Amino acid sequence: MKPLLLALMLWLLCPPPGMADGSCTVHWSVDGQIVRTDAGAVAGLPLVPPDVPIPADLDRVLAGWTTTATVSPLSAPHYAALIGADVTYYAVFATEKSAYTLVTSAPDDWAGQYLIAASDTLFANGAQGGTNHLGKKKNHVNPAQHLSADRTHVDALWGDAYAVSIERYEDVEGFYLLRTQDGLYNYHTSGTSSGLASTANRSTAAKYGLMPEFRNAHDIRLSLSGKAEGAVLSYNPTGYFRFYPSDSQEPVYLYRRQTTLTDFSTDLHYPPSSITGPAARPNRPSAPCDLLGLPLPPSYHGIYIQGGRKHIR
Repeated sequence: MKPLLLALMLWLLCPPPGMADGSCTVHWSVDGQIVRTDAGAVAGLPLVPPDVPIPADLDRVLAGWTTTATVSPLSAPHYAALIGADVTYYAVFATEKSAYTLVTSAPDDWAGQYLIAASDTLFANGAQGGTNHLGKKKNHVNPAQHLSADRTHVDALWGDAYAVSIERYEDVEGFYLLRTQDGLYNYHTSGTSSGLASTANRSTAAKYGLMPEFRNAHDIRLSLSGKAEGAVLSYNPTGYFRFYPSDSQEPVYLYRRQTTLTDFSTDLHYPPSSITGPAARPNRPSAPCDLLGLPLPPSYHGIYIQGGRKHIR
């Protein structure tokens, strides 16, 4: 999954009491330094935060802006508009952390990247699909030390090598396709026999679309539809991950790839361990956002930054 990048557009509400022209002054602070001052902000006019480049040797992203000089390392920044007063907005930085997390409830949308497991030591190898790969006897993998002690997380780097994708099909609610990393869609054509077919043809696999159902954290039914209704992705104790008739084999469960933000701080270099890391990421919004970071509706009119350039709607 791509890093979460936020740069928020702030709608500043004025006028301050006692100021006849209804204007106020906005300061923008980045890592302890005022990098820009907008004087004469007027009610009804949006202001765009300054771009915040992050050095390539820092594993940090811009999480947003806040009106307090410090924030809790464990809590996302609180955005607030001060009505009728001069204000300083502080850039808040965070560290991105990715992991495969045990699915403990049914998501609103199953689309995502997953590890398929039958036990702590039996994970499906999603690098390639079909009977001779994903469904090959004893082609499973063991996360070993990459699985957390409480069995709820798997290291992202290890998981990325063996994950599969569950893709939503043409925005049809509750209808998905299972794809391995070789680009093949995996399915079966019968609900009364075992097997695992694969195809590069999306429409072929869609005839036997996947319908996930959460039963509990260690039993998630990846059932097929169409002529394959009754087939469920399961684990056969002799060593196979394949589609089998309903409840005839051991159930599987899932770990979903998730990226979260942590180590929030107005200090770009917090925590010290983040001084080295991957290359810098751009911190520009793909669409104009309101003060809470939510996309503004298409009817919005104003000035915003997109792709590093100023736009007017």
